[in-house]
Amino acid sequence: MAYVNGEPITRDELDRATRLSEIVLLLYGGYPAFVQALLWSPEGKAFLARYERDVLEDLIRRRIALQEAARRGLAVDEGEVARRTEAALRELRARYGFTEGEFRAYLESQGQTLEGYREEVARWHREELLLAALRAALAAEIPVTEEEVRAYYEEDPGRFVDEEGNPLPLEEVYARIVALLRADRADARWRAWLEAARRQAVVEITL
Repeated sequence: MAYVNGEPITRDELDRATRLSEIVLLLYGGYPAFVQALLWSPEGKAFLARYERDVLEDLIRRRIALQEAARRGLAVDEGEVARRTEAALRELRARYGFTEGEFRAYLESQGQTLEGYREEVARWHREELLLAALRAALAAEIPVTEEEVRAYYEEDPGRFVDEEGNPLPLEEVYARIVALLRADRADARWRAWLEAARRQAVVEITL
């Protein structure tokens, strides 16, 4: 469906991200006429095409960010990936009242294996942790001047107090203020970086 700096995004990846087959099946049970219009009318087809294109753009930006995480040599705790994966699988089984054996049988009826599904879930959690690590790395690069720190502190010194309520000196809370200022600007930094990276990436869309 697209190439991002030479890396492909496949139809299978896009289908998993859009979940269109699940959405259509869910809607068809209660709104068959709506689903027919969605699938067969020119307006419905245009809407679905636009939805797919929007999801593909999200995948492209995600791939760009993951490529940057790899370029920076960022890594994740595989133990944390495993913990999150097993927690997600337990939650899913509990939601539908499956035992592990029943869940395995259900997946096999859908043409999947439990092991393959577990790896899909693990990959998603691994990527989420890598994206979080990249966001943290970008936030750490946000410049904060001494004047900004001092101004933030002097705006309300009472917000930084010890256990007895006495104001803490600036030098004791300097690093905390830097972290607070960076946190305030982290979302803007992420959006700006992602927009710039998207413009600079070599992207070929074949959808």
